[in-house]
Amino acid sequence: MPALGYHRLTALYDRVVAVTMREATWRAEFVAIVAPGAGERILDMGCGTGTLVVALAQVEPCAQITGIDPDDAMLAVARQRATAAGVTIELVSGLAQAAALTGALAGRRFDTIVSSLVFHHLDEETKRAVLETMHGLLERRHGRVIILDWGAMPRILTRLRFLPVRLLDGFDNTRANVEGRMPQLLAEAGFRVVATPWTFETAFGPLATWVAEANDTGAASDKSGEV
Repeated sequence: MPALGYHRLTALYDRVVAVTMREATWRAEFVAIVAPGAGERILDMGCGTGTLVVALAQVEPCAQITGIDPDDAMLAVARQRATAAGVTIELVSGLAQAAALTGALAGRRFDTIVSSLVFHHLDEETKRAVLETMHGLLERRHGRVIILDWGAMPRILTRLRFLPVRLLDGFDNTRANVEGRMPQLLAEAGFRVVATPWTFETAFGPLATWVAEANDTGAASDKSGEV
């Protein structure tokens, strides 16, 4: 699914998000939540035009940052953005599910996996598949997943504000977001949500973040023995 629903609108994506959603503000706050460390292996699932991966690399040039996206037009913009910013990042073309099995991500683990404004584009089956892929790619001992997307919208007026997004991306694709079921989907994929640190109001509704770790008994036991 192209970022604005149609490939011909890809060139407008960054401008639309910046103008309608105060992206400069929430993007900076999201980068602060991620707080990349030197040497940290970070994967941006659905990196799009590279705004997040470049921002993370600017904050911590010594982090090992990878972005993956199936849209080559978006990745071309990401490469230009990285060059202009003078940062080094790895950009992978393709679907994460396939790349994790036999492609560029196969056999790799990441300390942090992030995703911003991706899940509302996906139908529920694909949401589950992507979350399971994240679980398989996450470093068990200290790994974390941090997702930013549209949050719960229990009030009718908020849902009316969100209607343009639903018309563009689909009612089925956005249902889990609107109904506040992202934490449930994370749990079903094997994660434990450890924090919901932030919400941010936009013209279309609230953005939310979820921080989760693998709900793995063995990993939890390993952690309990650390000092």
